Amino acid sequence: MAAVRPLHCAQLWLIVTVAANQISREDMDDIVDLHNMYRASVKPEAADMTRMTWCEECRVVAELYASECVWEHNPNVKNVLGENLYITTGTLNVTDVLMGWFKEREHYDYENNQCAENEMCGHYTQMVWAKTASVGCAALLCDTVQGLSFTNSILVVCNYKPPGNVQGHKPYQAGEPCSKCPEDRRACVDMSCDHVDIVPSTETEHVDIVPSTETEQVDIIPSADTEHAENIPRTKTEHADNFTNTNREWELASNAATGTVVFATPSAVKLMLAGLVASLIL
Repeated sequence: MAAVRPLHCAQLWLIVTVAANQISREDMDDIVDLHNMYRASVKPEAADMTRMTWCEECRVVAELYASECVWEHNPNVKNVLGENLYITTGTLNVTDVLMGWFKEREHYDYENNQCAENEMCGHYTQMVWAKTASVGCAALLCDTVQGLSFTNSILVVCNYKPPGNVQGHKPYQAGEPCSKCPEDRRACVDMSCDHVDIVPSTETEHVDIVPSTETEQVDIIPSADTEHAENIPRTKTEHADNFTNTNREWELASNAATGTVVFATPSAVKLMLAGLVASLIL
């Protein structure tokens, strides 16, 4: 019986955490729709923008980390997921969250691939990173927040897969929408590259789709010597003005704080998810 008790505790903790989650199923749909709307409206227009979908794996990771109520990026998802953070003491509105991140566009110079001096734009660049194909978010109510003086605050964590904000790369290729879609996403839906639904002809029983060897998405995963910017926003909401990150490792392109990616070892995430599944089964 002693060996089983920790699993029961883990199940109870998961139930309590899910109950505390401030994001509804409708919010999840809105998050995906708003990301796709904003991604389709970038200036200059994007030639290779991928249409995003919901990532349940990302949501689980985001929820586990949000439950820690820490105002810092998750150190356990390095090299796997990107991450945007948001916090408010008011009522959560996912439209306001995404709009706030997207408004950083005014501080981003596409041609020079840099933020304006002393301004943040990394939330924006992660949102519109063309090769990022999915997003999952969680929001939990925190009595206190480590790293901030906030109380009774809602912490929002969105994780992105694959991660964006790779040093030396622009978030997307400028050009006519859908003119440079990858081979496996040739359908153009609302100015974004989407998967093609293949309907076999009457003369063909099966259609094998083999992606072109010219399609490259591996550069989204950094090499061992690639560094990434942290995405701690200079202002969190009207409730957290002038909060600056003092632990930034580097600044993207222009020596200005540009944004985030938070990364972790694949084995760490797999072990986390495996443990979560085991607790639910038992």
